[in-house]
Amino acid sequence: MIINRHGRVVEWYASAQTTFGYTRDEAVGRTLSELIIPLPDRAAYAQHLESALGVDEVYVFDQQVNALHRDGHVFPCELAMHAFPTVGTRLFTVYPRNLSETQRAQARSAGLHQLTRGLAGVLTPEEVAQVVLNEAQHLMGARAVIVLGLDETGAHLQSWGQAGFSSLMADWFTQVPLNSALPVAEAARTGEALFLTGDEIPQRIPDLATLRDAELRRAAVLPLVVSDRVTGVLGLGFEGDHPFDDAERGFLTSVATVCAQALERARLYELTRVSETRYRSLVEATSQIVWTTPPSGAFDTDQPAWRAYTGQSVEAHLGWGWAEALHPEDRDAITQGWTQAYQSRTTFEGEARVRRHDEVYRLMEIRAVPVLDNAGLLREWVGVLTDITEQRLAQEELRERTRALERANGELDAFSYSVSHDLRAPVRHMFSFLGLARRALSTGANDKAAGYVSTAENAATRMNTMIDALLTLSRTSMQPIQLGPVDLQRLVNRVRQDLDLENTDRQVAWEIGNLPVVQGDSGTLELMLMNLLSNAVKYTSRRDRAVIRVWAEERPQAWAVFVADNGAGFDPRYAERLFGVFQRLHRADEFEGTGVGLANVRRIVERHGGQVWADAVPGKGATFAFTLPK
Repeated sequence: MIINRHGRVVEWYASAQTTFGYTRDEAVGRTLSELIIPLPDRAAYAQHLESALGVDEVYVFDQQVNALHRDGHVFPCELAMHAFPTVGTRLFTVYPRNLSETQRAQARSAGLHQLTRGLAGVLTPEEVAQVVLNEAQHLMGARAVIVLGLDETGAHLQSWGQAGFSSLMADWFTQVPLNSALPVAEAARTGEALFLTGDEIPQRIPDLATLRDAELRRAAVLPLVVSDRVTGVLGLGFEGDHPFDDAERGFLTSVATVCAQALERARLYELTRVSETRYRSLVEATSQIVWTTPPSGAFDTDQPAWRAYTGQSVEAHLGWGWAEALHPEDRDAITQGWTQAYQSRTTFEGEARVRRHDEVYRLMEIRAVPVLDNAGLLREWVGVLTDITEQRLAQEELRERTRALERANGELDAFSYSVSHDLRAPVRHMFSFLGLARRALSTGANDKAAGYVSTAENAATRMNTMIDALLTLSRTSMQPIQLGPVDLQRLVNRVRQDLDLENTDRQVAWEIGNLPVVQGDSGTLELMLMNLLSNAVKYTSRRDRAVIRVWAEERPQAWAVFVADNGAGFDPRYAERLFGVFQRLHRADEFEGTGVGLANVRRIVERHGGQVWADAVPGKGATFAFTLPK
């Protein structure tokens, strides 16, 4: 631009319009102070400019000011002013330079240095994430940030730390499958950064539109790459709609690089720490100690493993000094057996309690074999001590559990006998005397008494049915599980055929999806399916057209199988009660039953290592589900 000695603009070039936003027509004739200096600074600057323009020199000044853009924002600007050689009126050429990018670049460089310094002292991925979260707003201007790392399987991204996202979005990022459509998964798969603005985000992921914070209008998704290997993703959310320029992209990429290097350093530190820990604890934790002796059977050289384990010095364990580390009650038997072994050159085996360096005795299995040379002469002995303390404790615990199980089975057998004999006896008596009463009443016309007898007979029948159900439950718990491949499709179809034969007067629509082959016990699984499917048939009995659906869903560690119906349903608040013995949510006059079938279902599923649950809507149907391990 060109101004006169009074500071008024006489020419306004395109570069000035770019810098300050005014057109030539808007600028020419106005004072420079009025155009580009903020009001608080205007009077002081005008005075300074007037003083500078009165100096009769070619070079006027080179000054940094806070300049005002036409749109109202203030930015740092450098103004270089020189006298323009003319005849008559004195003119000045003004060269403006917007320092915003320069200062921003300097700030970013300083911030990157600060981030690098902050990450230098952290040693875990979580600590790296926390430093990045702390610096995100100040350094990068981000409103939200998340640091994700690949899990041990390499199939998911897991959150190491996040801030600024809504709770719903944060839940999305807890564990992200690598094959999902989320930008973080795409960046991890491709190793390419994504810079999304405006409507790009909901267009790419429609489901995200309902979860995303409306103020987050830009997103940078940066893979964390070390040696061409993606180890995680840095995600940043920003306000505003303006696109990412090259400088911002380069800066954010540099931040991701620093973050990736810090995470790799943390990973290497963890590997080193684990390695050192293993090395330090190897002697303490190892279950085996290897040692060697000459033909004489006495230690004649340092045995590092023995020394480290027992804490004996070299001098203390040389010769037969090692025997001092044995428990006094075991010492004589071991030394005598060892003497016989090396004299006869036969394998030595024994057990003894050995004192560890922390004064704790551990039970050791000792085995030593003679090593012969080519001439058949004894060259040395090689021995191994194996810590069998936990093994022996586990064996004893197993024996105790076996004894307890035998006692429990005995009690269960006694209970089963009591149910089948002691409880059945009065039921048989009830049936007998009720039969006599009915025959006696048949000679008269006492309808009221006959009704009483019928009620008592029905109660006795129900009690007998409950006893049978309880015995079935007991046998299910005692029966051994014989694992093998079980085709659930075949089992369900077989149960369905049996139920159709029992309900020929019913209209039941079966919708059976593809069901898997699982590892399980065919007999008990068929009983479990019979209970679930017969329940579905029973509780849809009041529907003109019953619909029963069976399908399976594959999960990472198990198959989930569902049985749904359009029957009576139940209050889902009491779903857990359904699986208890004699627990029912419907009256006996509504739907018959013993209240034992679903308890049987739970017991069978849990014995297979699975889980069972239920959900329903009263009057609209119920869904029962169970899982079986793959």
